[in-house]
Amino acid sequence: MRCELCVTERVAAAHHIRPGRVSDLAALFAVDAEAARLGEQRLRAACDGEHDELLVCEREGKISGFILLSLVLNEGSIFSIAVCSTERRWGCGRRLLQAGTDALRRRGASRALLEVRRSNGAAIALYESAGFTIDGVRRGYYRSGAEREDALLMSRALD
Repeated sequence: MRCELCVTERVAAAHHIRPGRVSDLAALFAVDAEAARLGEQRLRAACDGEHDELLVCEREGKISGFILLSLVLNEGSIFSIAVCSTERRWGCGRRLLQAGTDALRRRGASRALLEVRRSNGAAIALYESAGFTIDGVRRGYYRSGAEREDALLMSRALD
């Protein structure tokens, strides 16, 4: 009988994190349409390296997710972590989060900031397990059809 941790570590080890490239755009658009909804223009600009940093997660040569980061002075922002639904719960999001915080630290960030929908329990659990804590709430920040949903503001030190 295999333990869950061994299986997860083996699959997570198969994930490869690298910078996003313009040649990745079609795959990134597909992940974005399913999971993040940043839009083609924002992803294209990130791949061009205009302002943001985009890292992708590959498994078996296919892009399974991405993280979009930005740095202003000494604060790093994580704008989005998106993982294909078929690749969730296999370590891709965790690897992206770790690679993203490492990249922000290397670029001089002392703190990482993000926001997440209050209803996204899986993402909140991931962020908390990586040391992020809730700093505040933006009431009605996200649109959910005709309704509005709160955003939880989270951060962690990058020392």
